[in-house]
Amino acid sequence: MNIRPASVSLTFLALCGSLLFSTACTVTETLNDVLSSTTPGDWYHDNGLLKEEYKALAFAAVNRDNLLQDMARGRGEYLESMGKLLGVPPSHEQEFFGLAQRRMEELTLSERPKPAEIVTALRYDSSEALQTELRVRARPALRESQER
Repeated sequence: MNIRPASVSLTFLALCGSLLFSTACTVTETLNDVLSSTTPGDWYHDNGLLKEEYKALAFAAVNRDNLLQDMARGRGEYLESMGKLLGVPPSHEQEFFGLAQRRMEELTLSERPKPAEIVTALRYDSSEALQTELRVRARPALRESQER
């Protein structure tokens, strides 16, 4: 069997091109999911920096697949980064991971969860963790006031 280097190169280039096209389509689809529901310019300050309230959504849009994998595992760098963007205190990181893993089961009911659905599920969990922390911190103060 005679294989010409030119045909191998063309085949390789065709495969690379289709892979790049597929990746570009996925990124474009992800960004369209996010941007179609917002007015252009709402995400950024006049200086071009991303507004705080859109950072988690932008992160979920760009890293959706990796974030979903981390949520399914209940750990990982993408999930950890999302927790930081959502303000999860370090003392509740493990609790956040567990809650994210449970939320992943609900998200898999949707064939391909949108970034906003992911952030909503995780934001609820992060606020729940913060509420738990506030209750724990308030208990000693409540006991002291009841003892008086």
